[in-house]
Amino acid sequence: MKSTYAKAIVTVLLTGLLLLLLTACQQSMESSFEQFPAQSNASPTSESECLNSPPKWRGRHRRQNYGQYSRLYNPSTVETIQGQVIQVDTVTPRWGMSTGVHLQLRADEGNVEIRLGPTWYFEEQNFIVQKGDKITLTGSRVEVDNQPAVIAAAVTKADVTLKLRDQEGIPVWSNWGACP
Repeated sequence: MKSTYAKAIVTVLLTGLLLLLLTACQQSMESSFEQFPAQSNASPTSESECLNSPPKWRGRHRRQNYGQYSRLYNPSTVETIQGQVIQVDTVTPRWGMSTGVHLQLRADEGNVEIRLGPTWYFEEQNFIVQKGDKITLTGSRVEVDNQPAVIAAAVTKADVTLKLRDQEGIPVWSNWGACP
């Protein structure tokens, strides 16, 4: 009988402690949201405004760890390739990354595997690449999983160019919505 009473007291105490922790977490989260003004689509106009405002993420997109994949990009192997898209795939290149757009491109030197970027980024930019499109791209020729590929820095279709990475291979979406 004593053990049943002791178990009941421990259960009540643990439940109370859990409720206290949940309340504290909720209050902490609410106060952290209150320190920032309501977000708008406008970019910060000053450095102090930039430093005092949260990143303006668009929709469901958040910063991801593209470090390991981006390190494959080699600025010394950058080249420009023209060709016709013969296949478009949506794949998950590495565990934990969002789906990405990969292409098979028929170029003068043969078929080339192209790694463009995350599917959501192309959707946000309203830039669609389809089988049969003629494109020009600039990218770094590398080996991905022991297979030759090109990690694209920019892709041009019908005189519209979408920038994907800077000169060092850092994806433009890695700071998506952050201050300049």
